[in-house]
Amino acid sequence: MAQAPTPQPSARLLVVNNLDEVLLYSIPADTTNTARKWITPGGGLKQGETYEQAALRELWEETGLKDVELGPCVWTRQELWEYQGKVYDSQERFFLVRVSKFEPRPTSLEAYESDILRVPLWWSIAGLRAAQGKEWFVPRKLADLLGPILRGDLPPAPVDAGI
Repeated sequence: MAQAPTPQPSARLLVVNNLDEVLLYSIPADTTNTARKWITPGGGLKQGETYEQAALRELWEETGLKDVELGPCVWTRQELWEYQGKVYDSQERFFLVRVSKFEPRPTSLEAYESDILRVPLWWSIAGLRAAQGKEWFVPRKLADLLGPILRGDLPPAPVDAGI
């Protein structure tokens, strides 16, 4: 009998700079796709943390940013994924953070994060659209979902971002 997926509540961050670029990290793609995979900063909640607390902790750990204002949760997403033979059921909430452009400096990565997080890169919507099909973005509709956010059209309730 296959083991049930491990629930993984996660906080993710849409870090958007003053040039309307979003910060993404490259990670190795899995076996279903040959492109690189680009993800937003973020990760799983620790025991007793709220999504908001986890978002601020992950932001500091993965970018070095501290003392920033956490914006609203604008998207949700659920995905099953596997890491080292274990299947996880991620329930993600994406929080908006507006910042001036900066160079990310991870401060406190866990061992597995150091193994998989690669070069951070700031992406414009035009860049996301141009790379579609060559690169793999999470969520896949990132460019389409980001447009309204950049225009200031924040949803009244979080939108399902799909896979």
